[in-house]
Amino acid sequence: MKQMRRGFSESGGNGLIFNKPKNNTTKIVIQRTIIRYIPFILLSIVIVIFGLFVPHFLTTRNIINILKQSSVLGLMAMGMSEVLIGGGIDLSMPPIIAFGGIIGSMFMRGGGNPLFACFIMIIVCSLGGAINGYAVAYV
Repeated sequence: MKQMRRGFSESGGNGLIFNKPKNNTTKIVIQRTIIRYIPFILLSIVIVIFGLFVPHFLTTRNIINILKQSSVLGLMAMGMSEVLIGGGIDLSMPPIIAFGGIIGSMFMRGGGNPLFACFIMIIVCSLGGAINGYAVAYV
């Protein structure tokens, strides 16, 4: 008896024909693809619903405002990705950034220079991160 390759069976003639594998690989691929794109589909649905029912949602000014506000979250996510890829879990970064933002806004509210406020925020966040890093590594 001939040795047959997996997934193939002998036809009555002179060649081999492909039989479907026993596991449902196409079904699994379709499920994974749907799961992968669910966030984008839901986001599209939300944008369409808000665009239809909220009068000024799809204006250029609002879209630019949304992108400006989400840029901070994107920068934080990139920083957190580096920490997680490196093998550590540091959940203290968002509160430290929020604390630095509060200190900087208090300085600007008092009439301070915005560029100097950015410098103060960087110093406060770096100091908070250094203290937390020391506590995690040595305490």
